[in-house]
Amino acid sequence: MKKILIITGTILLIVITYLVCSVYYLNRNVEYYGVISDNNRVNKLVSEEKDVVYNYHLPDDEEKLKKGDWIKITFTENRGTIVKQEVINKSDVPSNIINKYKSLK
Repeated sequence: MKKILIITGTILLIVITYLVCSVYYLNRNVEYYGVISDNNRVNKLVSEEKDVVYNYHLPDDEEKLKKGDWIKITFTENRGTIVKQEVINKSDVPSNIINKYKSLK
């Protein structure tokens, strides 16, 4: 009887741990920063995790975007869905992102 309770408890603990980790990683967001170039295109998007996306095309419905503006795009994990997209000041961009962006030229 004791063995059955221990085995059941262990299996239940493993299942709960798996579900918690799955929910955490599915809801994780990654922020990318970049400078807008011509035709709603961003030549480089850089994240704090050192990931770089080249030649990203922004949705055409964004009319307020101007060449040279810094943009912050929040994606779900693995760039599946855009959660948030906003134009920001250069002073709002973390310094390590600016250094990484400059080093990629």
